[in-house]
Formats: sequence, C-alpha cells, structure tokens
Amino acid sequence: MTMIDIHGIQPGWEVFDATGAKIGDVVSMGPNYIHIKTGGLFSKDFYVPATAIADVEEHRVELSVPKGDVSSQGWDKPPAETVSSGTGGGADAS
Repeated sequence: MTMIDIHGIQPGWEVFDATGAKIGDVVSMGPNYIHIKTGGLFSKDFYVPATAIADVEEHRVELSVPKGDVSSQGWDKPPAETVSSGTGGGADAS
C-alpha cells in the first residue's frame, strides 16, 4: 500500500469519502495525519491517518473509507505520538 504525501494539504480543503460524499474540511495537519471537522449541527473532529487517504488533489482530499465508517475507526483523538506535549500529568523525572 502506497502512502499519499499529505504535506501539500492545506487547512480549508474539502474532505470526501470513498464514494465521493463530502465528510468535512481540513483543520490542520500532523506529521502523519490530517485533522478534519465534519459539517452540520453536530460537527465532530477526526484525526485521519495518512494511510487512510486515497487521493489528494488541489483543494480536495479523498479517503479510502465510506463516510459511515469514519466514526468507527477510532480517529476521534489525535494519534498517541502527537498527544504528548511535555506538560501532561505524571511524575517528573528531574
């Protein structure tokens, strides 16, 4: 499986599912994921891994999964390696 280069993606680009249905818009990019926000009254945030991106065109990102499956993928939180900011709780080793 070839991973798509996500570094050219910009905030505001539209995100579509595998069938062409719009899911939402890009909010930001991480090192190996894109943060998207769905539209509508009950908007949600998803952190889609680069491996789930099927295609990238100017102002458009297409995922490899259908819209109905996005919420069941566990993408409602940023990937573990990006959550740590160095200011979290826990014992300080210094």
